[in-house]
Amino acid sequence: MSTARLPARRTSSTQYRRTYTLLEAARDYWQSLPETAQAGFRFHHVSTDEVFGSLGDAGCFSETTAYQPNSPYAASKASSDHLVRAWHHTYGLPALITTAPTITDPASSRKNSSR
Repeated sequence: MSTARLPARRTSSTQYRRTYTLLEAARDYWQSLPETAQAGFRFHHVSTDEVFGSLGDAGCFSETTAYQPNSPYAASKASSDHLVRAWHHTYGLPALITTAPTITDPASSRKNSSR
């Protein structure tokens, strides 16, 4: 089942819980490291360009594009991005967020739509 078809409550709560759990585990691990190892640590969060909404006339998104999620899945990913940012600013957890485009193969879309 496509994540876009999952109930919004299920998508959002699962995304939030998983991200929270990973952030807490990463923070515990990072804090247990010697100071020299802490300096080289990064929590790498991979997001989706769906957090920015629909691709407009510009044809691309940038680091300054405002969040405009248009689906429950995109909103849940945006909330995860904000959690990562909050852990970085609140606890000092070294984190970076990368945003990758959602690329689909037309053949896989046909296969999924027949289910």
